[in-house]
Amino acid sequence: MKYPNIMKLTETMAACNGILHAGVVDQAALLEEAALSAVEADGVYTEDAEKFEAWLGTLSTDQLMTLADGEETEMLALVAESPLSSDNEAHVAALAFDIYAVMEDYT
Repeated sequence: MKYPNIMKLTETMAACNGILHAGVVDQAALLEEAALSAVEADGVYTEDAEKFEAWLGTLSTDQLMTLADGEETEMLALVAESPLSSDNEAHVAALAFDIYAVMEDYT
């Protein structure tokens, strides 16, 4: 996958939220589709996805867990530190929420 840190976030979100279970036949395909759907969505530019990818790579395990499954206020505080936050803080959070929404559709 072109975006391994986005994929790691996707896997963490899935694990924290019980998305991956015995009823999901092709878990790897689901995770990849969820990650790609977020970075390839309308209005997401390659440059934004690359910035998000690079930023995710700087997060500690605890910070990644906060982004994947933290309380909303903590999550948004972390997102505010993203390189995309000056452009559109909600856009960064939307990438993470889009990943989750795709996974929810499969379960």
